Amino acid sequence: MKKHKNRRIEKLFIFILCIAVSIPYLFLDDCSYGNDFSNSIYGLQFLKEKRAMVIVPHEDDEIMVTGALIRTLIDAGNEVVVLYTTNGDKHGLSEVRINEAVSSLKTLGVKEENVIFLGYGDTWDTIYKHIYNAPENEVITSYIGKNATYGTASYNDFSFDFYGSHSLYTRNNYKKNLKDAILRTHPDILISVDFDSHPDHRAASLFFEEVMCEILKENEQYTPLVYKGFAYNTSWKAKDDFYNINMESTVLPDKAKVLNSIYRLDIPSYEWENRVRFPVPNEMLSYTKRSNLIFEALTKHKSQNAKAKAGKIINSDQVFWERDTKSITYNSKIITSSGESKYLNDFKLIDCSDITERNAEFDHCIWLPEKSDTEKSAKVIFDRPEDISSVVLYDNFGPEDNILKGQLVFSDGSQIDTGPLKKNGEPTRIDFPTKKDIEYVQFKINEYEGSQPGLCELEVFENSRATTPSFIKIMLDNTAQTFIYKYILTNEKKIQLRVYSYPAIEHGDSSGVYKFSVIGNNGQGITIDGNTLEISDNIRAGKYKVRVELINNPEIFDQVEFVVPTRLELLKIKGLMKYEMFIDFVQEKWRSVQRQADH
Repeated sequence: MKKHKNRRIEKLFIFILCIAVSIPYLFLDDCSYGNDFSNSIYGLQFLKEKRAMVIVPHEDDEIMVTGALIRTLIDAGNEVVVLYTTNGDKHGLSEVRINEAVSSLKTLGVKEENVIFLGYGDTWDTIYKHIYNAPENEVITSYIGKNATYGTASYNDFSFDFYGSHSLYTRNNYKKNLKDAILRTHPDILISVDFDSHPDHRAASLFFEEVMCEILKENEQYTPLVYKGFAYNTSWKAKDDFYNINMESTVLPDKAKVLNSIYRLDIPSYEWENRVRFPVPNEMLSYTKRSNLIFEALTKHKSQNAKAKAGKIINSDQVFWERDTKSITYNSKIITSSGESKYLNDFKLIDCSDITERNAEFDHCIWLPEKSDTEKSAKVIFDRPEDISSVVLYDNFGPEDNILKGQLVFSDGSQIDTGPLKKNGEPTRIDFPTKKDIEYVQFKINEYEGSQPGLCELEVFENSRATTPSFIKIMLDNTAQTFIYKYILTNEKKIQLRVYSYPAIEHGDSSGVYKFSVIGNNGQGITIDGNTLEISDNIRAGKYKVRVELINNPEIFDQVEFVVPTRLELLKIKGLMKYEMFIDFVQEKWRSVQRQADH
């Protein structure tokens, strides 16, 4: 009898313990930052009444590359179309992954009819290793034995919808399908995956650039905004830094993870300082993952267990590199003294003969004049006289091969000496007062080091860069330049602030451009001197708003919130973070046990 009673007590204790442990779970999806901060990006014409198109290889890459920006675009009233180049079918899960993608995008606000599946294979069974490496018109077979595009009972592939028939798996058809999808959508904004380590990502990135080159050469008036973003090193394989009391921004990838350790990023020409940083919407700012819309979207990709990567993906910004489409070289004739002139206006900063090699060797992408060429020059001849004010030169990214002195010669007889170009293929921009009615511009290499001086790309622009930002964002003046939305103060007495602007304001002091102010506290607790936030010793628990705006255009602003929490509020946030970490640990362990049991 006593044993029976003890057993009942044990069961009751276990039941009560389970209830006690489960109660905090109810609060995990109620820990967002709230809405007491705002940015003008949602109301200005920069991101309003536009059509955007996202191009990614696999179903789940949309969140890695641009999940936050998709929602930002939709919140600002834009139409977003998402295109997947493959069916993610390497393991025979095409229908599952396609359905997951539609469900995930619905969470982000993308309409079902705005999801496109090109229907190509995920990985290939061919002597060429990948469709990108294959001859233009040779039909090849995918990893699962397919040789033509396909969809599902619910979602046709693009080719079947657009042409009325499936497309055979050829390199040319891949490009044609992608090009026709872009032209049919005619987006104002294009966002594409960049050159990650996965061959399908590389193919999507490079095919996109080939297609964009053709489109820009055929449609002179079409100059969409183009942003390229990595799915891996700034997202899926990035640092898991979610559980901080103040959300971190995307950090520079570890050098060990970069495909070629010679460079700092997977595209040699990219500069971290020149990345485009978009703020993320309120629904993606939270103290727990389960309060975050990115996490909710990731949970739809169950077959990939994508939610396990949420801590790497969720950040206070989303990072891209812009590719300017307004260069007039795409509709110009280029004559070189020797070497392949076609590489100078092909919209490609890199190329690769075999994209399946992890440490890819970049080739077929640089204008390299012959060693015996004593002139070493490239002349851009315009179709008609042009007014120009800027030239951008991308040096050979080989670390040993650098142009030390060059010269721009214009048809009006004027000349500009360039001096050394930036190394690693990073863009060297030469701005000058507008030159009128220019018929050609010629670049001459006068002095160099190494054995192969040359250029990856040569761009000419009618106008210099914009001087007025489209949006601004308050950030910490720290190494990571962390974007701020709702910032919890602990023991700080002074905080140095900075302002991110896009496009960046170049040259000199920006203090006369922005104006900081503290909103509605009558100078109590928090004051701001220039860009230094000062916190008084006797500050009370509460919320304090700080605003920055352009002096010449106050409609462009950012307003954030600094919070002095009570001990109970801070304890709740930290406690729920630790609790969620425990829940995730248990779930991953259980998933691991299930996997072992399945095998």
